[in-house]
Amino acid sequence: DEVFFDDTLKTVHGVDAVEKYLVASAAAVDQAAVEFVDLVAANGNYYMRWVMTIRFQRFARGEEKRSVGMTHIRFDADGKVALHQDYWDSARGLWDHVPAIGWMLRRTKSGL
Repeated sequence: DEVFFDDTLKTVHGVDAVEKYLVASAAAVDQAAVEFVDLVAANGNYYMRWVMTIRFQRFARGEEKRSVGMTHIRFDADGKVALHQDYWDSARGLWDHVPAIGWMLRRTKSGL
């Protein structure tokens, strides 16, 4: 019930807030798939490296976008998720594809 969830785009606390956020996120995509590349367990923590392929409804219509990341998960004594923390480049994975923001990010990166 006291789950902490952070996917780099949004941080939410509590199972109801996580459910609401995930349902809204799912409604914003046409298609999404996650391939888990590997899993490491250490001291009650689990780290999963993944590749996500996603097609957004509003951004880059019809184009599949790929993003690489890692998720850290910890379970409570009842086996429920207590912590879900994603690590990924949300600029490349999402914001690069939003028209005005993406243009500014790409322009900024090209000047570095």
